This record gives sequence, structure tokens and C-alpha cells, in this order.
Amino acid sequence: MEQIRPENVIVFEHLSNEIIYGIFEYLDLYHVYDGFFYLNQRFKNLLLYSTIPIKINAEIISKSNFKHYYQNMIIPNKHRIYTLRLSNPFTVSIVLSSTSIFSDFVDLKH
Repeated sequence: MEQIRPENVIVFEHLSNEIIYGIFEYLDLYHVYDGFFYLNQRFKNLLLYSTIPIKINAEIISKSNFKHYYQNMIIPNKHRIYTLRLSNPFTVSIVLSSTSIFSDFVDLKH
């Protein structure tokens, strides 16, 4: 068996932002948020301060997880969201509880 040497190992955190964004595009944003938001400040900043448009698909998510996701990702990034798919009644009620919320979603398409 071939031994893995440290010089042959690529650490995910050492990848460029562009490569990481490319990888994130293949994943559902909630899973990216869930896996990377609290990992370290770099990944939190990558998620919060990107200019890449966001597609939200919150079909299978618990109410408590959605509340955190809503506060940490949806609200701060509402100007970047172009698709917002909500199928659970509690996700719809959380989003609609905010007054005139849809006027804040400037890139939302129908």
C-alpha cells in the first residue's frame, strides 16, 4: 500500500475562494450552511459576503434548524436570493411573519 505523504495532501481550507464557491454550487445551500457556517470565520465570511446569487430550497428541514438558517443566511442575504422554495407550513409562516418581506428580496424571480 502506498503511503500518503504530507506534501501529497490537499487541505480543503487551503483551496482558493473561487474553487470553494465552485464546490458549493453543487451542494444545497442549507447543507453548505450546516456544514461550514460555524467551522471557522473564513467560511462564515465566504457564506455571508459572497456576491454569488443564492437558490434556497428549504423543503426538508426541521423548524429549529430553519429558524437558525433564516436568521443567519436568508435574512442577511435576501438581496442575493433568486429562488426561495418553501414547502413546509412552518417555513412559510416564519418567512411571511416579517412585514413586507418580499419587497426586500430584490432578485427573487417567479
